[in-house]
Amino acid sequence: MAKWLNARIFFFDNNTLNKYSSYRSETVYKYTGAYSVANAAARVASNNGNEIIRAEKFKDAVISVFEYENK
Repeated sequence: MAKWLNARIFFFDNNTLNKYSSYRSETVYKYTGAYSVANAAARVASNNGNEIIRAEKFKDAVISVFEYENK
């Protein structure tokens, strides 16, 4: 999908995600080792940019959208 969208893929370890988690979910932590995945990963990838969508939950996925902050 990244190739189709001509987009980059980012991977972050649990410590990085936990450092940037704005809220904590014990359920997410139980399965991933990170308290937040979608929101924290979007925050890190955006260089702590402006939050546009915090955490939109769908049946099998959660998305968060941030505006990239070019610092």
